[in-house]
Amino acid sequence: MKKLIVAGALILAAIVIYSFVSGNKEAGNTKSNISFYKVPLVCAAAPQIGCGSKAKPVLLSLENKNDVVTEAWLNRTGTVIAVVWKENTTPDLRTSVANAVFTENKLNVTAVSGEEEKTLMADFVNKQNWYRNTDVDKLSMEEAGVIADRLISRVNAKTTLSKEKAKNLKTEFIQAFKNRFTKNYGSAINNNEQKVVNDNKKQIADELLSIGKKYLNESEMTALKEAIGMGLRPTEKDKSKSKSCCSKDNSSDKNSEYKSELDVNAQIAGETVRTEKPLYVQVTGVKPCCIALVTKTLKTTSGVMSASYDSEKGLYVINAKEGFKLKEAQQNVVNTGKEHDKKLNLKDRPEWVLSLANASSTQGKTTEEKSCGKCCKGEGKGCCSKESSN
Repeated sequence: MKKLIVAGALILAAIVIYSFVSGNKEAGNTKSNISFYKVPLVCAAAPQIGCGSKAKPVLLSLENKNDVVTEAWLNRTGTVIAVVWKENTTPDLRTSVANAVFTENKLNVTAVSGEEEKTLMADFVNKQNWYRNTDVDKLSMEEAGVIADRLISRVNAKTTLSKEKAKNLKTEFIQAFKNRFTKNYGSAINNNEQKVVNDNKKQIADELLSIGKKYLNESEMTALKEAIGMGLRPTEKDKSKSKSCCSKDNSSDKNSEYKSELDVNAQIAGETVRTEKPLYVQVTGVKPCCIALVTKTLKTTSGVMSASYDSEKGLYVINAKEGFKLKEAQQNVVNTGKEHDKKLNLKDRPEWVLSLANASSTQGKTTEEKSCGKCCKGEGKGCCSKESSN
């Protein structure tokens, strides 16, 4: 009897030890189920972010291999794709599946390893700046805003538009671009990009001109035609304008980290930004009654000395010191918007998106009285005052 008891105890101990060891082994293998690949998916028209149109078919194609792939993500800057593999898939199978998808989309990719992989893994854990499958449409929406601002800036360089005209154009331009950029073009957007671009070029131009005719006079329409004719991507002229208006004080310092708003935009991935003059930013998706809430959020971001709202320009003004990170400010604003909508039980509301704006541009004056009536289920002007006043 004693022998049976001893034998049973030994067997139980063995089971416990085995479970502990195998459990730790499984936990340790979690990270080995994720692969990172450097990819050329930066948006040509908005180089600070990834291209949603080009990334979407790649991510969807990877996730369609659902017997091998669990998830596929693109980082915000469009430079890395993360693939989460199913358990027990072999390295050879993973390589075969990834190569098939990347080849179909004519993407030259490089697998990431070593210290760079560890850095990406640490960033990927919270997934704050990563987009899965159709979530890349958010990048496309941001791209639409960047291009709309660019076209309006070109028109303003020829003939000054009123704030109302600029605002109306921007709203409709963004919607027009959204309809184009959020379509799923399949792998053709990558393996035959020029054809897709050419097929859309005239249609987009006609649509933009049709919108312009609703608001612009003859000379303004001429300026718009010229602006569209320059293309949607930033030209050297666009870049030089940004430098001339934003980097005058820094023109003699070739090593300055901040020469223009474009330089700051290029550091959107989260590197420390040092500024010597105020940053102007816009936040889309926000109702006027929530302006104070956004301002308060910006003030709590690391490195921000002060933040305010310029009602004449319709922009937020940030005075920052060394240590300020644009990425952190963007994520803080997104989180505040989500908390606000959740608290008020608001569904299907657009995400609050912060992006840099040209200090000389204007988004149009917004006031509490103008459009707060339907802010939060029609609760009116004070719907956000409780949060904003704190």
